[in-house]
Amino acid sequence: MNKSIFLLAPLFLMGCGDSGIQGVWAFAIPVDTEAETCEDNIDENFKEYDVAEGDIQDTGGVGLEVEETYEGTPYVVMASIEQVGSEANLILGGQIYPGVKDGSSWVFSWETGGKGTTKASFDDYSYRSTSDSSSTTTFTLSVKGNDLTGLVESKGTSSVNYVESDEWSRTAQDQIGLGGDIPASSYLVNADGESARNRGDEVECSGGDCELKITSTCKGNMDFTGWRSGFDIQDATDPALDATQAAANWN
Repeated sequence: MNKSIFLLAPLFLMGCGDSGIQGVWAFAIPVDTEAETCEDNIDENFKEYDVAEGDIQDTGGVGLEVEETYEGTPYVVMASIEQVGSEANLILGGQIYPGVKDGSSWVFSWETGGKGTTKASFDDYSYRSTSDSSSTTTFTLSVKGNDLTGLVESKGTSSVNYVESDEWSRTAQDQIGLGGDIPASSYLVNADGESARNRGDEVECSGGDCELKITSTCKGNMDFTGWRSGFDIQDATDPALDATQAAANWN
């Protein structure tokens, strides 16, 4: 997977820098497969199961080492910036990033996030899943005449926490079944390669309830350049803002 995908979506919402920031700009976004890094972590309390190891990929030959690099023309996208005093709004890809002047540069940023909970219970059985996610994208832009340089930085975290009864009564089994809903089979295996499963008539976990938490953290940054487009955009729905120039294909 192209690691720059996470950055490229918000990158379609960039802005510019110093004096004379208002206007319509074109931004050249490089193709960078190492622009973003992610780390995943799993916490669980299943007794005889652990996180499954990744499959070993066949290299196609004993001792074969493969290394790929790529350089090519960048993506080019359009953005409009409307300034009001020391504040401004960056419009790109139909989305808005508010910004403020910081010294000789402008900083545009937006944070998104949300939390959710799902609960189920019957007799002595209970299940709960909670999710929490947030992400922030920041563009720092500097203008010199009709050109600009900038840096886009992104960071995001997401987590899902599952808690489910380890055992439940026959009455509950008749209603919800013998197998639980905690998705342990997608992440955990035992020494024989068998996937974990929470059964109502067995003890699989330590400490009472079965617990599973999956956390992912991603961060990245990318330098880019831009120039004044010369277009006169009337509003955020102007079709010129949807104009793009695709990057060179990597075949």
